[in-house]
Amino acid sequence: LPSFIRQLLTTHGHINTSQLTNSHMIADDARQGLYIIDERSSTLRLSAMGRKILLNGLTPSFMALAPTKGRLYVADSTRHVIHEIEVMTGRELRALPQVFPRPTPFTGMALTRDEKRLYVGNQGGGGVLSAGGIVVYDLEHGSAPVSIGGVACPEGMSITADGEHIYLASQCGGGKDALFAVDTNLDVATAVAPDLAIGRAAVVVPAGRKVYVSRGEPERITIVKARTRETVGSLSIAARSMAVSQDGSTVVVSDSTNRRKLHLIDTATDRVTTVTLGMSVESMTIGESNGNAMVIAWVPERKEAPVYFQSVAGLLAGAGSADLGGR
Repeated sequence: LPSFIRQLLTTHGHINTSQLTNSHMIADDARQGLYIIDERSSTLRLSAMGRKILLNGLTPSFMALAPTKGRLYVADSTRHVIHEIEVMTGRELRALPQVFPRPTPFTGMALTRDEKRLYVGNQGGGGVLSAGGIVVYDLEHGSAPVSIGGVACPEGMSITADGEHIYLASQCGGGKDALFAVDTNLDVATAVAPDLAIGRAAVVVPAGRKVYVSRGEPERITIVKARTRETVGSLSIAARSMAVSQDGSTVVVSDSTNRRKLHLIDTATDRVTTVTLGMSVESMTIGESNGNAMVIAWVPERKEAPVYFQSVAGLLAGAGSADLGGR
């Protein structure tokens, strides 16, 4: 891997919380690693310390990294388990079974910073009698999982930099789908912003200043101030995935309707810069190298060099900004 990737996500001893939540692509500084879910082939690609491992047959949906332990937690909605994978060997250490009355897709995952507890969203709804919920797995002692009620059809999860709260979108609320916050000390979920149907995912910037909630019908991103719980704006963006820079200054969004587009949101002003690439982005993450935020993307159509990387500053310099906002 290029030398700058070795410094991604853990520069200056800080943990980028995109490692700890439901991601399709993760960079691991300690092991010079890059872990990618290849959706086209349902393959998990592990590259660490010069070793490359392809894991087939897992049908991975998303993952979270325990950087100290060197373990990946991979959600598998086909087998209804969470695979715990040792990143250096690709060996499965255990499979955490889904805890839900009936099989249903996993919709979110967040790992606490001490790597002791894993929060997992179960979709529910549809043909399933229960409207979903959140389950907390004790990874250290293996005690019985704890269920958190009060959240209908949870979607996506994002943990704050201090690890105190997890934000998530929701569905199945009869058009009144709320943004929820889970207090990780009390394991209690609270609706913090109503009327955000149809919720798909949420990302929170460091220090909890704002939460960006991707929504459908119509496609857009709604912005909520975390402390005041006030909805402060809306962006006309169809989000496939979202990632936030370590300093919280930029949210990068891959476009679901045109996979060649990336949208860069300045979190101070919520002004958007749209960049059109010469390739389709399958998944992406954002990290930091020597103080510079870097976008890393999985681009399988570039067979010889399927990993694309560019600094946020470089992307901004190559495109004009646009106001996609509205209230």
